[in-house]
Amino acid sequence: MTGVPAASLTAKGTVQLSSAINSTSEILAATPKAVKAAYDLAAGKAPVSHTHPWSQITGVPAASLTAKGTVQLSSAINSTSETLAATPKAVKAAYDLAAGKAPASHTHPWSQITGVPAASLTAKGTVQLSSATDSQSETEAATPKAVKAAYDLAAGKAPVSHTHPWSQITGVPAASLTAKGTVQLSSAINSTSEILAATPKAVKAAYDLAAGKAPVSHTHPWSQITGVPAASLTAKGTVQLSSAINSTSEILAATPKAVKAAYDLANGKQPADATLTALAGLATAADRLPYFTGADRAALATLTAIGRAIIAKGSIKDVLNYLGLGEGSALPVGVPVPWPTATPPAGWLKCDGRAFTKEQYPVLARVYPTLRLPDLRGEFIRGWDDGRKVDTGRKLLSAQGATLLRTAMLDYYNQDTTGTSGIVGMGFNNEDSITDLREGSFKMPDGTTFSDPVMAMSDNGMQATILTSIRSGYAKGITVRPRSIALNYIVRAV
Repeated sequence: MTGVPAASLTAKGTVQLSSAINSTSEILAATPKAVKAAYDLAAGKAPVSHTHPWSQITGVPAASLTAKGTVQLSSAINSTSETLAATPKAVKAAYDLAAGKAPASHTHPWSQITGVPAASLTAKGTVQLSSATDSQSETEAATPKAVKAAYDLAAGKAPVSHTHPWSQITGVPAASLTAKGTVQLSSAINSTSEILAATPKAVKAAYDLAAGKAPVSHTHPWSQITGVPAASLTAKGTVQLSSAINSTSEILAATPKAVKAAYDLANGKQPADATLTALAGLATAADRLPYFTGADRAALATLTAIGRAIIAKGSIKDVLNYLGLGEGSALPVGVPVPWPTATPPAGWLKCDGRAFTKEQYPVLARVYPTLRLPDLRGEFIRGWDDGRKVDTGRKLLSAQGATLLRTAMLDYYNQDTTGTSGIVGMGFNNEDSITDLREGSFKMPDGTTFSDPVMAMSDNGMQATILTSIRSGYAKGITVRPRSIALNYIVRAV
């Protein structure tokens, strides 16, 4: 076969195969061996975007007070912070977890391999075998049987060594992912074409690029690690240690020395107390006395000489004597005094008839030798007659009952006196009223109605007679009381 054109970057044709992996030729076609060599080399390299386990990072400097780096912190005894560096306890937990993992270089039986993807034209993976010779599948792999069938078929064809003029070659398909054919060469290293064939030059460029990359398993000294962020309150990163105990920095990490200093200072201290804090905030000075103005709020008042003297007294009696209110003062022990509340002040008792002992109130016992207070609840106090003969027969602290008022007309026509045989008088129908003077409204003391009273004009007319309930007999009386205000009578006891 003659006249067959050679393939080039711009035209289809025949090509010479080459297994070289360092050729820059653009007129040769790479053999599967060369492609496999380049592929195997690239497969053993790490991808551009990859990660490393910490165990592969070497030469990491230890952090110090003047340089950033990794830190080993002591466990805080009361911290709940999530922005601190890991403690030895956390490091040990991570170490123990890593110690139980497989080493970087190890093997697995197939039964332990999970999630293996299926092979495709664009991804590696497992494939299913097929002995079909007419299959168009791009997801199955040919078995030796299929290869043999194809081989046997080819064996019956023209020998390998024979020629045809290109003009006799017809219907040559263009190569694609799904069909064999002629291809156009390309030395491009950034092409995404699936119908061009890479030249050895393109293979070498890819090989050289891969050769300059780090292997999948490799390490870096710390000096080659760049872009490591600094730790902050909102982001993780490296930190600088500090043993200062008065720093307000939020980007440094405390050393165990600083934590111990803070712990030692706090250990054994009294917990913060709002009341003590309020008192501690006062500016102390001479003759000043603290007092509370509200819940956990305090202020200072001026302490006078009188105030100091009162505070120095050992009892209520001493305070009263100091104030001139002791025995023999303006209000001596035993004086009843009206008080506006139900509870008497300190040193006073209610006048409610209660008993007391001489041991409790020795001075009060001299005033009330019966050891019982008068019961002044609901009572009026009346001055003692003391020989005036207005209220004769009364003793001190004696009680007196109330009197009743009965109204009557004492004098009528032809009856100027009230003898045993005369008419004593006529009471009104209503004991609380003297306004009803109509005929028939008067009654005799025996209860009979007097229908035609004639008032004696020459005498006193209408008068009133005060009688006790016993003397008035069956006649009705009127209880009389003055206007009043209720107060609680109390007595000074000390």
